[in-house]
Amino acid sequence: MAYSFALIHKTATTELYEVTETADADTGGDITHTLDRVPDIVVPTRLLAAARVSDSVFTAITNLLVTISSTAGVGSGDANPQLRVFLGLAPDQLR
Repeated sequence: MAYSFALIHKTATTELYEVTETADADTGGDITHTLDRVPDIVVPTRLLAAARVSDSVFTAITNLLVTISSTAGVGSGDANPQLRVFLGLAPDQLR
């Protein structure tokens, strides 16, 4: 299964997503962003310490997608968001 992603804040140069791993078997997924460029800034912030998604790695970052992967873990699923991911463009990309 895949993570679910919710866009919670957006500007012309930034996007903020909440990431939820709802099942123990979830092993990743793709954030489909609308920055139209490869983000210069990608910052994960853990929301739940016990969540496996907090140990995820970014395996690909493109002008359309940010791919997150992790291993499945017993007890890692949760109905609440476990990670926030901030995507942004560097100031020199704003011209």
